[in-house]
Amino acid sequence: MSHKVRRTIPLFPAFITLLLGVVGCSLATTPEASATSSGKIVFDARDNGDKEIFVMNGDGTGRTNLTNSPGQDFNPSLSPNGEKITFVSYRDGNQEIYMMNADGSEQTMLTDNPALEQSPTWSPDGTQIAFSSNRDWGIEIYTVSADGSDTPKRLTNEGGYTPSWSPDGTKIAFRSALDGNAEIYVMDSQEGDNAETTRLTHDLGLDLSPSWSPNGGEIAFESNRDGNNEVYVMDAEEGDLGPLKQLTNNNGSWHRVPAWSPDGTKIAYTDSVEGYWDIYSMDASNGSNKTNLTNTPYVNDADASWGPESGEEDPPSPLPLNGLIAFATTRDTRPDNPEVYLMDADGANQTNWTNHPSADMEPAWSPDGQMIAFKSYRDSTVGVTNADIYVSGADNAEEPIRLTDDPAWDSHPAWSPDREKIAFTSERDGNREIYVLNADASGTPIRLTDDPATDEDPIWSPDGTKIAFTSKRNGNAEIYVMDSDGNNPTNLTDNSADDAEPDWSPDGTKIAFTSNRDDGNFEIYAMNATGGGEENVTDHTAPDVEAAWSPDGKRIAFVSFRPGNPDVFAMNSDGTDQVNLSESPLSWDGNPDWQPVFGETPDATDPPAASSGPSLPTRSRSGFTTQRAEPRSRSRSGFTTKKTEPLPPRRPSSVARPEKPNEGSSAVSDSMARAMEEARKEEKRGPAHRKTVSHRF
Repeated sequence: MSHKVRRTIPLFPAFITLLLGVVGCSLATTPEASATSSGKIVFDARDNGDKEIFVMNGDGTGRTNLTNSPGQDFNPSLSPNGEKITFVSYRDGNQEIYMMNADGSEQTMLTDNPALEQSPTWSPDGTQIAFSSNRDWGIEIYTVSADGSDTPKRLTNEGGYTPSWSPDGTKIAFRSALDGNAEIYVMDSQEGDNAETTRLTHDLGLDLSPSWSPNGGEIAFESNRDGNNEVYVMDAEEGDLGPLKQLTNNNGSWHRVPAWSPDGTKIAYTDSVEGYWDIYSMDASNGSNKTNLTNTPYVNDADASWGPESGEEDPPSPLPLNGLIAFATTRDTRPDNPEVYLMDADGANQTNWTNHPSADMEPAWSPDGQMIAFKSYRDSTVGVTNADIYVSGADNAEEPIRLTDDPAWDSHPAWSPDREKIAFTSERDGNREIYVLNADASGTPIRLTDDPATDEDPIWSPDGTKIAFTSKRNGNAEIYVMDSDGNNPTNLTDNSADDAEPDWSPDGTKIAFTSNRDDGNFEIYAMNATGGGEENVTDHTAPDVEAAWSPDGKRIAFVSFRPGNPDVFAMNSDGTDQVNLSESPLSWDGNPDWQPVFGETPDATDPPAASSGPSLPTRSRSGFTTQRAEPRSRSRSGFTTKKTEPLPPRRPSSVARPEKPNEGSSAVSDSMARAMEEARKEEKRGPAHRKTVSHRF
């Protein structure tokens, strides 16, 4: 929906340069600040005539002058690890970029050019600094190494101000008038001055000061589109053509230069409501809880940007490598006994990991890639076919540990990013709901949802603050997001079709899901993590389901019925390069999940050893019984789980799963057999009828 243009015009019109300087873009007068929600705030303040760089605690106490220079010092920006500060200074007779330690020591010049430099900002990995300069006459955006060792590289060719890096470092948002009005644009951070730009705002007012959210999904900016300078938040992909939130609304003052807190929960901004500039903060979700952080009468403190305190946070680590893919399959076993297999990311070395006489499925890798949680029927009792959640080290050197022990049906395990908790689906209270338990099985599972309709398929956001899930509370299957404690459930899809099986991208900006919204055929879609921007990624005539992002965010594994039976496929995140990985024509393959690897990529025939994180449970605890699974060499005698039909991969149960009373008892196996029988009938009718088949194991 965004307007993409490729520009190569060499000169930036002088009258536009002058216009942008009038609306708060002056190279000499714009004060800046940088802050942390839990640590320090650096900012510039005009006190006694000069502008200086100050530091204070996050609550406004401990205000200290860092520069104390006879020249003007402004535009500070904290490095990603909080140890360095870049800023702009006139102290040597020209407006240059300087750097100093976070305590104000070792102040050195970074640029040395007759032009005027402004608005330095650090790349997320701390290796580069983007800034604005008129060194080529028009004001453009440049990047330079943080140590100043290379020649600045020009990125824009028709004007650029106030750069803001995306959290993954691949893009830069900026302000420009290249279409005749001050708007917000995005460009690639590495392509140079011929980079394609994407226009995000489309209003006759002035849109200024973009600031990218830590999860990359939103951009805050300043605009006078409603007659007064206010703070807005828009989707990073759709811009103001998508969801747009106005967070401030006070015609008696200006609200300027928004900046996100490192955890994405707050936005700092500059407000003149008291008659002078102060730095305020507010909740990023809705603009509530506005708080004056500086509150210094007759002293102008302004234009905040936010970052960590020294030692509080390291620069963002690169995304992990793509390790093994775990999946469930009925190969090598009787049709009603799926096993968990491992294979390399290219489909090689497919290896039976569980190798047990009872059904094992729905594997979920731990965030460190060292453990696997999965659903199993291995401890079902006579007359009751129930599933429980188990966990084992990735090396499978010891028998899996049983985490849940309930007569009801437990499924869909999903690890929290800190590896401390596992969310799962259960019918233990008579209805399918989302629960969470400690990964070491201590304590009692906590119920997060409480609705008469089905809630299932939980998946944590990468920052651990949210859980996406499938719900039928609106009558059809929809994708919802709630806080990790179960509060504030929000419908993201709100579509008359069926949307299910969400999976969060590693950078937190996207959610992949299964939907039949276009033509009744199930496909893999991707949308913004805040909703909107839905795009059909697979776009194939056969059903495609069960998306699973690769740890580096570049690939998506999924299950497709295009060979006639379900196999595990993989594709680029934009839908290109779709390939069959599992290629098992006589079995049902499904439930893929991708292992994150922080080091050398393993081979499926030699899985990594279990980590020394939260220990596996080995004994009973008050109120929660844990048991070791039966040995894999145990004979089938004593395992009385009876499922008379082969079990297909899991298509959204909210979509087409037969409903029966008292599910979670022996009725579960009956409904699964019935679903499989339906699948066989549809298979005989041909691909056109396969779109409504249930595929849940």
